[in-house]
Amino acid sequence: AAPPRMLASARYELRLAALPPDALIAITAGAMRDSAAANRRAEALLAHHSPPPAVATDVLADPDLAPCVLEKTGLRHAAVCKRWSLICAPRGAFARLVETAGDASSELHAAALGELKRLSGEEASSRRVEALVALLRLGDDEDEKVDVAATLLLLAEDGESRVAIAAAGGIEVLVSLARDGSEAQKEEAAGALWNLSANDDNVAAIVAAGGIEVLVSLA
Repeated sequence: AAPPRMLASARYELRLAALPPDALIAITAGAMRDSAAANRRAEALLAHHSPPPAVATDVLADPDLAPCVLEKTGLRHAAVCKRWSLICAPRGAFARLVETAGDASSELHAAALGELKRLSGEEASSRRVEALVALLRLGDDEDEKVDVAATLLLLAEDGESRVAIAAAGGIEVLVSLARDGSEAQKEEAAGALWNLSANDDNVAAIVAAGGIEVLVSLA
């Protein structure tokens, strides 16, 4: 005799076979949404029986084409456009992300800022320092800027990070914050500049940015 589980499976197959295609699609989509295991199984079946054409992969990996294609589908606000650009085709994509984050009129402005925040929190990301500096320059959350400056202060205790922060334009941004920010922002920015000054090249950059005068005024 057939095992009970096999009989139950056969009954389900017979019942499902009687359903129209749209009902089967709805059931499958629901299972994929609610069950990680079902999602993985469905993705494996799709990859085996209906792999995307190579041209589709090429388009989704292109930072210029992917947003255009998704816009035609109505997904104009999809932050995933920038996510794809950063992961699949990094050339120039980060610069476009920062540009979008700085454009308050862009429909992707908030999404771009959100992506910068995500990157700034990933300790293993090669873009973390650049994302932190960009957030300090472009962010509109004053409390968040205090946290970002404090993070840069801690990172600047490391020699390699001092170089990375300077290369990302962090010295100029920190000098500006130490001069024009809130009291809390000034304190964290001044601390970050102090740590950055352990590098001789950074000292020259701090002087060139007018940072010495700012730091003296805060002393």
